[in-house]
Amino acid sequence: MNKSLIFLLFFACISLPSCTTKNNNHSNRTKKTKRIIPVGSFVKIHSVFSIDECKKEKETACKTGTFASSGSGISIGMYQGGSVVLTAGHMCYVSMDPKFADAIQKAHRKIKGENIRGELLDGNVVAMTSGAMDQRDLCMVYIPNLMTDGVKIAARPPRIGEEVISLSAPVGIFHPPTFPILLGLYSGLIPGSPNALTTIPAVGGSSGSGILNENMALVGILYATAQAFNNISLISNYYQTMSFIEEGYETIINKNYSE
Repeated sequence: MNKSLIFLLFFACISLPSCTTKNNNHSNRTKKTKRIIPVGSFVKIHSVFSIDECKKEKETACKTGTFASSGSGISIGMYQGGSVVLTAGHMCYVSMDPKFADAIQKAHRKIKGENIRGELLDGNVVAMTSGAMDQRDLCMVYIPNLMTDGVKIAARPPRIGEEVISLSAPVGIFHPPTFPILLGLYSGLIPGSPNALTTIPAVGGSSGSGILNENMALVGILYATAQAFNNISLISNYYQTMSFIEEGYETIINKNYSE
């Protein structure tokens, strides 16, 4: 083979991305650890608010009926035949205009959890934080008879730039046992608040999604997204999430939520 032909073959090789040369030195290759995503811990949250009766003198400002919304949640363990589920605080209460609230005579709210087997059961709100007094926006729900594996709790906060994932049902997308698994990067704490920033995509229905680190352990709960850029989401930070879990479990044990 003459020199000009050898040169042309070499030039073609370095020009084409699919052309490789054999290299027996594998020391610089990295292997990603195979991650097992705890899909069995996902729980879709159904929030149902019913207005049963309006005040007669204010019926024009009130209308009876049932109003439902859905979000996401994650089981952190089983207790006495049920599951302990974390979600966003605003999934567990109804925010409304004071004038409208004043016109209601009788109303009730139900929180339901649906696991990947499609089992849908009523739950009890154990602990809830949301609003100006506590910005963590977290809720713990105990769901009797819902047998759902708990996710691991992280031993450390996520690092800036670390990959994180959410187990979510954005816009209600959930076809048991399948739901969206979304990827992003942990971007850091938000100064002056108990929350942190990620680049996980989110939209209505994503509220309450469990946020897992690269070891598939829980580091926070998603509760909001930026309206103008849905690839930015806000989550409860690691330490605030851990303290809330501790407070919630104390309530469960003291009140003996087993019914």
